[in-house]
Amino acid sequence: MQIVVINLKQSVERLERVERELTRAGLKFDIFEATDASQKNFTYADRANAELTTKRKGYELTPGELACYSSHLRVWERCVEISESFLVLEDNVELSDTLPAQSIEALIAEIPLHDYVKLAARANTDDKKFKTCSRLTGIYSLVRYARGTCGTTAYLITPEGARKLIAGSAEFLEPVDDYMEKFWRHHVIAYSVTPPIFQRANSESVIGLGRKKKAQLSISNKIYTEAFRGYERVMYWMCFFRY
Repeated sequence: MQIVVINLKQSVERLERVERELTRAGLKFDIFEATDASQKNFTYADRANAELTTKRKGYELTPGELACYSSHLRVWERCVEISESFLVLEDNVELSDTLPAQSIEALIAEIPLHDYVKLAARANTDDKKFKTCSRLTGIYSLVRYARGTCGTTAYLITPEGARKLIAGSAEFLEPVDDYMEKFWRHHVIAYSVTPPIFQRANSESVIGLGRKKKAQLSISNKIYTEAFRGYERVMYWMCFFRY
């Protein structure tokens, strides 16, 4: 298994902090240079479809969100290229306080093989109901959250899972963490370890920095956006019980 940390070249302090965190856990890793949103025509910037995103979501993706999606897509491509599973970490990751640092690698090795497993899942709502799939050491379990989770701070991905996610990324229509939860589109189920092995540090990721650009919608556009949100809820629950 390869461990990669997604980091902007200029974010030296973030890199130094995450190096200390992972060294404490005895994890060897490589740096994966993140896509820089400040660069004109950055990699995969042309995959944005602002018109369709606005129609469906009511906002446009920021350059930072597009660059974040690009960074993860490039990691998936590397995963497929070398045909090896990856542990993907963003540079704002930190170790959870629920597990001794020296035990992290052993716990990760226990996780049953699935295409996509989140190790720092954050529930989208206060309702943290989940379906337990298997028990791990101590207090840890592999689960599927009933209402999905957000964030891409830390996750495991197999080459097959990466291949499926790549196939569905011809256009960037939502933030990458949102896309990765939509298994009816790419057929990659999001499993999670609870309690989380990693967590997001108390700092905003500079890779995806920036707020969504809210659009001024007409009444008909608002109706469409709400209808599409309802459609996605239906698809989520239909597929949750099917898989």
